[in-house]
Amino acid sequence: MKRLRRLLWVVKGGLVVLCLALICLRLRSYWREDWLIHAQAIESEGQGAVEMRGLWFGRGWVSLDFSRRSFRLPEQSEQFRSKLNEMGLSPGLNHQSLGPEPHALRFFMDEGSWGPVVWGGENPRPSNGRWKRRYVRIRYWPMTILCGAWPVMSLMFASGRAVRRRRIVRKGLCQRCGYDVRATPDEGGELLAVCPECGWERAGSARDARG
Repeated sequence: MKRLRRLLWVVKGGLVVLCLALICLRLRSYWREDWLIHAQAIESEGQGAVEMRGLWFGRGWVSLDFSRRSFRLPEQSEQFRSKLNEMGLSPGLNHQSLGPEPHALRFFMDEGSWGPVVWGGENPRPSNGRWKRRYVRIRYWPMTILCGAWPVMSLMFASGRAVRRRRIVRKGLCQRCGYDVRATPDEGGELLAVCPECGWERAGSARDARG
């Protein structure tokens, strides 16, 4: 049981760290936009495609984005890959940090929403290929609340229990049933080793008896 409690407190500590990180990222998102993009070029059977999966952090939002550009000819795929190089992207994982863009959300074509979650995409067909895009966007605050609610509530309950326990000890009451275990009516006097009501043994009483 003690190991389980320790493990739970470790998990709660990790959630607190994640909650603080989300708060910092939310503040940062208003003056810097960050992209984590994984780009991959694919060619098979005379057709080419470029796939990009990424995370976008900006304007108080986190967006999971997937886009695919397919081409009829491999040469066009090569042209698009050269365009990726001009954008500072390369096959594999890429990170980009840009300045603030007040109108960044205009690049998202929302199709539906549910509370703080928004999703959408686009499927235009340009003359030189096909473009497919899907994304899911969520605000920072629900993720922050989900990560911080359990640790904060646990800390509040633990603090309340500690305050209540100190109050009970100060009044000379049994910590299990609340029965008066003072050996004398004087406040702050000696306490009984065992509660006559529920049989609870006071911590340290056995050690005191041995001493």
